[in-house]
Amino acid sequence: MLPLPALLCLCAAAAAASSASRGDYRLAGLFPVPRAAARPPMHGCDAAAAFRSHGSCLALAMRFAVEEINNSSALLPNVTLGYDIRATCSEAANLRAVLHALARKGGQEVGALPPFHRYEPDVVAVIGPDSTRLALTAAAVLGIFLVPQVSAAPPAPIPRGDGLRDGGLGAEEPSRVRGQHSPSTQALAQVSSRALSAGGQELQPARCPWKVSLTAARLAPGPRLAQPPVSSRDGLPVPSALRGAQPPSFFSWLPLQVSYKASLETLSLKRFYPSFLRTIPSDRQQVKAIFLLLQQFGWTWVALLGSDNAYGRDGLDALYKLLIASNVCVAYRGIIPTNKDANSPELHNLVRILRDVRVNVTVVFSNRKSAHPFFEVVVQRNITGMVWVGSEDWSLAQTIWQVPGIQSIGSVIGMLVEKTDSTMLKRFESWKAAEESAAAECAGSTEAGEGVGGSAQLDCTQSCTACHLLTAVPNTYDAQASFSVYSAVYAVAHGLHDLLGCASGTCSKGTVYPWQLLQKIKQVNFTLYKSRISFDANGDIHKGYDIVMWNWSGPSWAFDVIGTFHVNPDRLSIDQGKILWHTKDGQAPASVCSEACQPGEKRLQQTRHRCCFSCVACPSGTFLNRSDLYGCQSCGVDEWAPARSEACFNRTVEFLSWSEPLSLALLTPTVLLMLLMAGLAILFALNASTPVVKSAGGKMCFFMLGSLASTCSSIFCYFGEPTRHTCLLRLPLSTISFTVFLSCVATRSFQIICIFKLNTRWPALYEAWLRRRGPVLFVATSTAVQAVLCLASEAASPSMPWRDYGVSAERVVLECGPSAALGGAAAIAYTLLLSTCCFVLSYAGKDLPASYNEAKCLTCSLLLHLACTAAVLCTRDAFRGREEAVARVLGSLCTLSALLGGYFLPKAFVILLRPHLNTPEHFQMAIQRYTRRLAEAAERGATDPPRGR
Repeated sequence: MLPLPALLCLCAAAAAASSASRGDYRLAGLFPVPRAAARPPMHGCDAAAAFRSHGSCLALAMRFAVEEINNSSALLPNVTLGYDIRATCSEAANLRAVLHALARKGGQEVGALPPFHRYEPDVVAVIGPDSTRLALTAAAVLGIFLVPQVSAAPPAPIPRGDGLRDGGLGAEEPSRVRGQHSPSTQALAQVSSRALSAGGQELQPARCPWKVSLTAARLAPGPRLAQPPVSSRDGLPVPSALRGAQPPSFFSWLPLQVSYKASLETLSLKRFYPSFLRTIPSDRQQVKAIFLLLQQFGWTWVALLGSDNAYGRDGLDALYKLLIASNVCVAYRGIIPTNKDANSPELHNLVRILRDVRVNVTVVFSNRKSAHPFFEVVVQRNITGMVWVGSEDWSLAQTIWQVPGIQSIGSVIGMLVEKTDSTMLKRFESWKAAEESAAAECAGSTEAGEGVGGSAQLDCTQSCTACHLLTAVPNTYDAQASFSVYSAVYAVAHGLHDLLGCASGTCSKGTVYPWQLLQKIKQVNFTLYKSRISFDANGDIHKGYDIVMWNWSGPSWAFDVIGTFHVNPDRLSIDQGKILWHTKDGQAPASVCSEACQPGEKRLQQTRHRCCFSCVACPSGTFLNRSDLYGCQSCGVDEWAPARSEACFNRTVEFLSWSEPLSLALLTPTVLLMLLMAGLAILFALNASTPVVKSAGGKMCFFMLGSLASTCSSIFCYFGEPTRHTCLLRLPLSTISFTVFLSCVATRSFQIICIFKLNTRWPALYEAWLRRRGPVLFVATSTAVQAVLCLASEAASPSMPWRDYGVSAERVVLECGPSAALGGAAAIAYTLLLSTCCFVLSYAGKDLPASYNEAKCLTCSLLLHLACTAAVLCTRDAFRGREEAVARVLGSLCTLSALLGGYFLPKAFVILLRPHLNTPEHFQMAIQRYTRRLAEAAERGATDPPRGR
């Protein structure tokens, strides 16, 4: 690696030929213009190789801007700007031009000794150079001396192995290593080494006439220096606008660089390129625009190609990072080899791969030099019907759209820096027309002109008839670049205007140091022909892109602006009506690896690419979340979803509510039954002394009716949303009350059987039954047993409301817990046992006197009760929720209706409609008839001879 003094001596071979104009403050312009008389000749700088009309137009744009500002009374009113235009046709020439700009004002010495903040170079700012490759070299040098640099350079190849950091967009700045130079210094040293080897003998350090003063201090950024005093000890005045400003660190004493074409995102790293600004958007914005474009049209299966330089590789890496973080898959990512022609096997292999991966959209992030042979091969291999998304450098390049047969490759969509207002171009053309007279003088004095700054003669950088007429024959590339140069000059002028305090109408001229001007340029904010010129913290201009599309519908090539990309915030807008797709059906082509799944189908990834998948329907109970198309998500416990669903729905909470029609239909007979029981109680109370009431049980009838009413009231616990109290009362209230009724029925039936059948055989049994209060004891004991069973079941498993989610997918059954049902099994079994006993006793009294014989009605009622109970138990698993509640209510209503109808209603019928049967005489006659029947039966048994033998 060369030491820094040797690097600074690379300019020593000879004075560089230039186009210069003196002024109060000078700007350096670095453009790819021809050199008239370089001494000694620079390799690659001969007029035949280096001359291009594009570079001459850029130089003219700078001259035009400087002359406009000098003739303006509003901007820098009493200040004259000068310029020094230098040729940058090679790396060596570019480095010589940069070092020439760093020379101390009035001499050729590049000083780097303290005090750094007092160093005054020959120029206050550098405009250019024209390419990313050269801008990196210039920024590396100016990053050490901090000359402001404003750029808008197009990407150019950077030789591989040059030691430049190959970081992607958005990459973090590499950390400094103690004792090492910054990447800018390392890059400068390596570029300079190549310049020495490539330049032959024209750059021998031994012949360096320039003096270099340099300390041995490390080049890593050190602590900030203390603020210098306002009163200058060396007699140099400090502009009043900058008094009190804090000078930056060591690297801030350099001329700033304003680039008009360098878009590489790495140049935004202020740690390594602190004085770099540009009037062209950085590649970060271009990558965002391409990314949004792919998403706009739903292209999820794409190929990425980039040129083999920092521009292509960094842009490709940045775009790849954005795509893999989204739903877009990169089928192939490749590099277009440099310095190849259409016969290159590498290019043919690259195109073959594109055909094999079967993509319909390819992003080509390349410079025009690499893109040209690539598209020649694309035409040769007959690749048609594709969509090509191009980066800004080659999208409108004439060398590309003039490739024979290029119109067959498909649709080409490209990026273009926001369109320049035509007013400026028209003024520029008018100014150039006035310069045409100088072209003849330039042609006649090419050989004689020395080209040294201040020469009275003009060289070919002053005027050039080969420039495109930007308004007569539109050349978007030249027009946009010219406006970027024009904007760069005006940005410097506005910064200088603010620095010199020109707002009052008069500028206070004085010494301007680059670090002062750099701070002011970063703060400029003005409008230039409807374009807003301002810079962010990274020195990038706030500017977007136009989205253009090639149009072959006319007799010649053209392009249409189909959309725009704006920044802050980032947004893309596309006018679909302006798009003319070069496809068979005229529609936007699809570029997907697998067709989209139907709604409710998840993607089952088949390869490493997420875009290649098969479709599987989401099962019931799950749904497909649009934020994750590769998995079905389960619904919540209170939600449900059918198969192939994209959303979950709330489950219906089901219970037998009070307000639904079915509930009203069940509550009506319940209320009527309770009213009937109340009516029977009143009727029996009014006729309590009659034989019918006494035969029915007397006072026990009221106890039986009360227990039936209590059983009927348990029906209300099945309506409404289940609560802790309703679940607790439902089973005990029903079973205990019904047990009381059955116990009373069994006691009454046993008493009648004892009176008419057992009293004659075992009279002591009946006397003991009555003496020991058997009826009361039996009813109390059976009821207590039932109560104990209910309490035990409740203690073992408390009855609580619970939600049953397993009944149906779309509903939740709200009911009393299954523990209540299991715990009540013993109570229900005991009830069935009592019912069976009542049935047996009733059937045993079928031959009793008619007035005491309820066997027929009561037997039928108990049979109906047993049938209803069996039906409810059998349908317990078939019905759940509301259906189960309805079944239980119906079973209870049927049982109560049957018992009332079989036991109490016949007696009420006699009381109300057959009063003659409700007399003691009638009952005595019935007993007498029963006694005679028994006696006759006994006599017949005694007189009948025995059968058998």
